[in-house]
Amino acid sequence: MLKSIIDFAQKCAETISVILNVEVTIIDYNLTRIAGTAGYKNTIGQQLHDRTYTSRVVQSGKGCVIESPESKNTCINCGNRFNCPEKDKEKGLISVPIIDSGKVLGAISLICLNDIQLEMLISKKQSLMDFLTNIGQMLASKIKEQEYIDRLELNSSQLNQIFSSISDGLMLIDNKGTILNASQSVLNLTGNPKNSFLGMNIKDVIEDNMNIEEFKNSNNIEFTEVKFKNGSESFQCSFSPITINDKFEGAVMVLVEDIKLNPLIYKKVHANQRITFNNIIGESRLIKDTINVAIKTSKVKSNLLITGESGTGKELFARAIHNCMFDGSAPFIPVNCAAIPESLLESELFGYESGSFTGARKMGKPGKFELANGGTFFMDEIGDIPLHLQAKLLRVLQENEVERIGGTHPIQIDVRVIAATNKNLEQMVNSKLFREDLYYRLNVINLRLPPLRERKSDIPLLIEFFMNLYCSKMGVPKKSLDEEAIEALCNHEWKGNVRELQNIIEYICCICLGERVTYNDIKDKIERSDKMDMPLNINSLDFLEKNEIIKALNKYGYTTKGKVMAANVLSISRASLYRKLKEYNINSQNKTDF
Repeated sequence: MLKSIIDFAQKCAETISVILNVEVTIIDYNLTRIAGTAGYKNTIGQQLHDRTYTSRVVQSGKGCVIESPESKNTCINCGNRFNCPEKDKEKGLISVPIIDSGKVLGAISLICLNDIQLEMLISKKQSLMDFLTNIGQMLASKIKEQEYIDRLELNSSQLNQIFSSISDGLMLIDNKGTILNASQSVLNLTGNPKNSFLGMNIKDVIEDNMNIEEFKNSNNIEFTEVKFKNGSESFQCSFSPITINDKFEGAVMVLVEDIKLNPLIYKKVHANQRITFNNIIGESRLIKDTINVAIKTSKVKSNLLITGESGTGKELFARAIHNCMFDGSAPFIPVNCAAIPESLLESELFGYESGSFTGARKMGKPGKFELANGGTFFMDEIGDIPLHLQAKLLRVLQENEVERIGGTHPIQIDVRVIAATNKNLEQMVNSKLFREDLYYRLNVINLRLPPLRERKSDIPLLIEFFMNLYCSKMGVPKKSLDEEAIEALCNHEWKGNVRELQNIIEYICCICLGERVTYNDIKDKIERSDKMDMPLNINSLDFLEKNEIIKALNKYGYTTKGKVMAANVLSISRASLYRKLKEYNINSQNKTDF
């Protein structure tokens, strides 16, 4: 029993003793005396014999009135009768249990040591019983209140311990944004002692005004990027609202570094998407040799350039290399440089700070390089990255640091870069369309993926794999190809490589109704593909763009005014025109009649 309860019980006992002129004793559910007057006070803390009347009240949960103790069977049959700890020759007693919610917490007794006290007890026994019952209820309430306070203090202590020990930033705020508690890591980041930090408003410690109202109606944890006002490091912050009776009372804020958060998110999202070299179908010597080289590249962190025609599985190999090199929590961040508009590519790769440009997120945004920290950044179609971004990419690869758009400080990263292209980068270097220094920085290790026409012995295996995949996916009976159909597929040129084969097998599973697929079922599809494979006189987009710019300048002139008019006709900005003039090395010497 807690000291505060014992002190309260003792004060009650002494007050009752003075008012009623009787002795009082109070015991707990363990039969230990916690309060007493006169001779009983000397035995506080001692455990009573289980045959005493007060002990029996605790055991039975029922009150009793004893007018002559020694005449009762309880005392007559007790072997401890003549050496009883209650040896003050009690004349009589009234005892009632202390009960809370049906649970016996102890008992309180009035004890008569003389005839006058006994006479009073007998004459007022019912009112005294009622009185003691009320006192017992008061003691029970006090015990319950103290237990509640103790639980609150324990919870508070546990919460403080959690806040002190957690490695990530953790803050507890009320409904007005006042900071109620914070982890030690937050205090270290802000440089504030705890006694001065607590009580501050969240708006005073985090950059940009934070609107608490935004989180009042949110039931979900939302991540946003934040910075402390006196620091440069960014954190991903989640807000978990605290509501009581549907009323917003505050929030828990968790601040996690990107380097810790991104692997956790990646592991959760890609838990069932782990691709290994076992997912690469083929038994030919050529594909096995390619896989063996790829496995060797997974043992080092040097930059890797994967080359090969479209559809040969460059991203598949990149993912397999990544998963062979890292555990399941390391992020694999892919980006297709050709699929992102040039105006957005820089912000996607390198990120941006708050207010860097119109439409930028208020809290800024990390780029793909930052998201890939601790893992792999796969840059597909690297040959399509504009020249003006190649210099910035080169710096990232050389310095292992990235600087956001609008940023003032570099961010250290640890990223394994795998680039891929179906273009001839060496030819692009010679044509001044790709930086030579960037090419050599990316091409530390080169992995060439063979086209499907060079490993035709793998085609039957791929057919069977994709047939099983799409039949199962579409819920149709398994199909098989006759010999003529298989021969036609094996002899096809496969300009689109494995992706083209996959497309035809999916077509078969969708269109062909029978379980046996003949050559006639796929004849039109193959012949149409062959026609598409016929060589055409096609110029590259770069060639066409360069020629259109030259045509416009030939018409309007190479003067400043002429360039402005040319930019308007070409529907590009003057800055874009000047950048392309430099990119394509266009000047007045290019003037030609078209």
